[in-house]
This record gives sequence, structure tokens and C-alpha cells, in this order.
Amino acid sequence: MAIAMETIAQGLHLTPTELMQRSLRAFLEHEARAVQLDIDDLRDRYRVNSAVELHAQIEAGVVYSHPAWEEYIEWQTLETQLIRLQRWSEELR
Repeated sequence: MAIAMETIAQGLHLTPTELMQRSLRAFLEHEARAVQLDIDDLRDRYRVNSAVELHAQIEAGVVYSHPAWEEYIEWQTLETQLIRLQRWSEELR
């Protein structure tokens, strides 16, 4: 792998470190987009703008608690992951 990294870096006129940083940043941004798409799916499914709104609808009985409750927890997890990915991406800049 080290030989391929050197070859690619040279071909792109980058140092191996620059190539690694750009690659990692691109990976993190790709993952963040995938997480955002999952959040958007939940937003569309329940016609709410946030996990907090979904929670309120579950509590009010507007939305059946199953599977909404599990998806509310998933939404919170996705939001945490999105923040983490964005923070890491910013740290690489």
C-alpha cells in the first residue's frame, strides 16, 4: 500500500501526507452525506423537522410509538454521528 500511496501522490503532485488528509476528509464528507440522507429520510417519513418534534408527536399520540420510538433513538444517534463527522472533517482543514 505504501508504494501505491507514493505513486498516486506523485501523480497528483501531492505529498503522501496531503493525499492522506484529502482522502480522509473526502471519506468523512461522504459518510456525513450518507448520515444526512438517513436523517432526511426520517424527516420525510414523519413530516417533522427534528428528532425533538418527532418525540413530541410520539408523546402526544400523533404518531404510533412503534416503530417511531426506535427511529427517534436512531435519529438522535445519527445526529451525534453527523456532528462527530463534521468536527473531524473541520479538524483536518
